[in-house]
Amino acid sequence: MRRAVALSSAVVVLLGEVGLAAAQRVPPHDADARLIRVESQTIPVTLREAPGRPSGVEVICVIPQAPSRVWDVLSDYDHLEEIVPFVTESRLIRQDGDDKILHQEGRGGLGIFHRRFSVTFRVHETPLREITFEAFEGDFKHFEGFWRIEDHAEGTQVHHQVGIEPAFYMPQWVMRIVVKHMLMHGIEAVIQRCLRFP
Repeated sequence: MRRAVALSSAVVVLLGEVGLAAAQRVPPHDADARLIRVESQTIPVTLREAPGRPSGVEVICVIPQAPSRVWDVLSDYDHLEEIVPFVTESRLIRQDGDDKILHQEGRGGLGIFHRRFSVTFRVHETPLREITFEAFEGDFKHFEGFWRIEDHAEGTQVHHQVGIEPAFYMPQWVMRIVVKHMLMHGIEAVIQRCLRFP
């Protein structure tokens, strides 16, 4: 218990410009559940470490919208900076059917490890089912994952997984917290966009 309190305090101190309010929304690194509230709706989200990936994390939730609506949000690559809080620029460089090249810039981290990043991905789509991505240029030795969606009785089940290893120095324990923090903020932003989609 003391370790959890100490870790939470450390996160609050280290987050710096992200602020106390954002820090309080970061689950402890061993947490496996969270509730995201959007207007009058509450969406349960499962968060856990993904086996076999460096700093790998996955989230699973059900968004009460049709798969086509969720897909439209996830595949709107040229406007992801309007959705995901840590992405400052997102642009599709090239596309060949279901294969695409996507460049992103952003900033994230904790305290002194907070920094800007740039990354270029190979993206492959299986329409209305899955988006896989893998970095081949930028500030990461390894950055890959997927968004997977499927029909669900209550809307659309979303399964998102990433594995990240930066090319710059960051302690592994900090990286774990950063990845979980970014993933939770990312899924929350996607849920909000899906529920407020015009």
